[in-house]
Amino acid sequence: MFGGWPGGKLYKNIPLQHLLEDIIFRDSQKSLFIQLVDFRAYALFRSEHPLVSKQKSGLDKAFQELHPICIPECFSKDPKKLGIVRNI
Repeated sequence: MFGGWPGGKLYKNIPLQHLLEDIIFRDSQKSLFIQLVDFRAYALFRSEHPLVSKQKSGLDKAFQELHPICIPECFSKDPKKLGIVRNI
């Protein structure tokens, strides 16, 4: 909607230097960090269980787009090598 970054990408990895979040439980609508984790979990779910209606917006590929900024070595026993602890 607003254009893109140099090179044509619609997003840019800008690592945060400092994080600050209250330790008070709150609704996820009021916490950016909880929203980020919720999106990451939903992106993983949609990558493994895609819906045609969500594929139109690319949600089935969102987890793969986020993969380069993750640390899959955190759980090396994941058979898909994504660093995910799975209940099988």
